[in-house]
Amino acid sequence: MKKRQFILIIKFLTLAICLLFLFLHFLYIRPWILDDAFISFRYAKNLAEGFGLVFNPSDTPVEGYTNFLWIIILSLGHKLGFNIVTLSQVLGYLFAIGTILIILFVKWTKKITPPIQIASALILSSSGAFTVWGASGMETSLFIFLFTLCLLLFVRILERNLSKRRPKSLIRLSFLIALLALTRPEGYLVFIVFGLLVFTFKVLNKRNIATKELVCYLLPFLIVVAAQIVFRLVYYNDVLPNTFYNKVGSGSDQYLRGLRYTKDFIVASLPLVFFSAITLLLSSKKRWEDNPILFASFAVLVPYSAYVIFVGGDVMPAYRFYSPLVPILAILAVSGIHKSAMKINSRLHISKQLEISTFSFIVALALAFNIWQWKYEAEINKHLKGDMVAQEGKETGLWLKENFDADTVVATNTAGTIPFYSGFRTIDMLGLNDKHIAKRDMPDIGKGFPGHEKTDGDYILKQNPDIIIFGSSLGSEMPIFISDKELQQKKEFQEKYELKKFMLPSGQELILYLRQQGENYT
Repeated sequence: MKKRQFILIIKFLTLAICLLFLFLHFLYIRPWILDDAFISFRYAKNLAEGFGLVFNPSDTPVEGYTNFLWIIILSLGHKLGFNIVTLSQVLGYLFAIGTILIILFVKWTKKITPPIQIASALILSSSGAFTVWGASGMETSLFIFLFTLCLLLFVRILERNLSKRRPKSLIRLSFLIALLALTRPEGYLVFIVFGLLVFTFKVLNKRNIATKELVCYLLPFLIVVAAQIVFRLVYYNDVLPNTFYNKVGSGSDQYLRGLRYTKDFIVASLPLVFFSAITLLLSSKKRWEDNPILFASFAVLVPYSAYVIFVGGDVMPAYRFYSPLVPILAILAVSGIHKSAMKINSRLHISKQLEISTFSFIVALALAFNIWQWKYEAEINKHLKGDMVAQEGKETGLWLKENFDADTVVATNTAGTIPFYSGFRTIDMLGLNDKHIAKRDMPDIGKGFPGHEKTDGDYILKQNPDIIIFGSSLGSEMPIFISDKELQQKKEFQEKYELKKFMLPSGQELILYLRQQGENYT
């Protein structure tokens, strides 16, 4: 058997193991799905049904999302008759598999050998910060896939195309990053960083920067994002998504929160981070421009991490903001493991077989650490296993739809499943889908959980919601979130709203505050 055929067989066996990791982790966390994903589902459903890209069809449009491309894909799927929830998870896992295929089968550089690709794919597919996002319903798997594809094309441009001056590669990269920016706003950061790097790389290699190359890189991206910005200005009458105003503030509290988030990710991904650092240290004496994947990866990791710290991290589980970096960290970490094994070999003069055994043993330890994290890492296990908001919100939404009139107005903190399944006009009390609340100045922004720091009790009460739900999907008698606490202090709330408790079909108790005047419970 030829060596190439043998390697291909090993890669297909590796792929099977990677798919098994994805499947096993899916079984372990099911029926988990993020409630926030249903915000996008509601926008996609309303768009497909002719109401536009809106949260509430009867309200002024508000951009309560940052994943335009994902919503368009789901909307098209709904239009074709697919179930949005199921489609989101199927696509999530398909994009996760696509990322594994890029790592495993696509040639990156000469330094990324088949053994490194095989080990990287195994470590990636066992990392909880990567595997869980297929089930989430979120756009995260799509973003990881596009980000990895962008990085691959970028590395190839650095290694092969700069000297040959092939602008078509820059056009493809620019358009791909534009799709990335339509998926998540971090795509704008990638565009800036890659643009600076590609031309810095040319300068380091003493090559001239041609005007044609600048145009080829800038124009496709700018055309796409300019169209989105024009749409945003015309349709939403705003420059930035509503979520930006809701989540992002400034100040030391926010930055410290981002640093804690980064520290927790480093601890949870210790083998990845440690051996990536080894790669950096063992390559520091060489010219970085001779190693484009190293040059590109670390030049991206630093500003990306700075961005995550600046915005204060994220409230969602499994380190969502850092998950796009996991594929490239897997490659860097395995490269570091390989360099470490080679270093040991050169120092101790051990045999080649023992070097391979050392490499395999360290990779196996990293795999074991990742799988151990499925059960014992708080963000990858406890945050997921304890998150029943979507399941409970689905039951609450369907029960409300069955027992209340169609024109019922609900005020809730759970802006995903309850609005999606009830179909009622919904006041998002935490402001992700409400311009007024999102733009309200709050004194302690940055000290709490992102997206859970703004509200306006007077504004909510002026809209006369028929139902107010404290806490999460099943409601709460006592206030939990800032919105609940502010409402409870209002005299109007105390006078007009009465506590009611209902038994759901599952046997769980639903706690609501119903408006006493004009109550429409059937």
